[in-house]
Amino acid sequence: MAVSDVETAADEAHQHVLGDVGLSILEGFIEGHSAQINVAKLGQTLTVFTEITLKNHRQVDFARFLATVEKVDQVIECHLVSGGYDYLLKFVTSDIGEYQTIMERLSDLEIGIDKYFSFVVLKSPIVKAHMPLTRLFPLWVGHALSTPRGHSCCVCQPRPLQLLIRRAEIRASSPSFDNRCPQ
Repeated sequence: MAVSDVETAADEAHQHVLGDVGLSILEGFIEGHSAQINVAKLGQTLTVFTEITLKNHRQVDFARFLATVEKVDQVIECHLVSGGYDYLLKFVTSDIGEYQTIMERLSDLEIGIDKYFSFVVLKSPIVKAHMPLTRLFPLWVGHALSTPRGHSCCVCQPRPLQLLIRRAEIRASSPSFDNRCPQ
């Protein structure tokens, strides 16, 4: 399947999920959509989580480090964290040699790295590509599901995305869902 076919399928799926809700109420909520590629079908990769501690903790030190790291394609995630180190990075490389080359280059650039610890992923038994929005924002979801179309109140207006997602979840499991208000 060509990349353009994947993009077309993703666009069609996006439109299906949006249904009659419309794009205007989602402005600012959806930042984009994508397809998940089964990388294992393309070949072997190595995932490494790396704890990085910086020598200094001034704003300029953080900025210099981030400006360099964001240019490394193999850095998939970068998190500023609390605790015993400053950053947690997730690398995906072709092998351990590529990872080590990247880390040696970052150390040689003198971007403020004091020390780093590497954790090679052996297996990822749980990887989720979604956020549990209905669990994170439970108070208004029940109310929003029980309101009719066009209903407007302070509870459901600020978070139309969760309503959209919940409607999509219900539509997927129950084709007869009609969003009637029981009140």
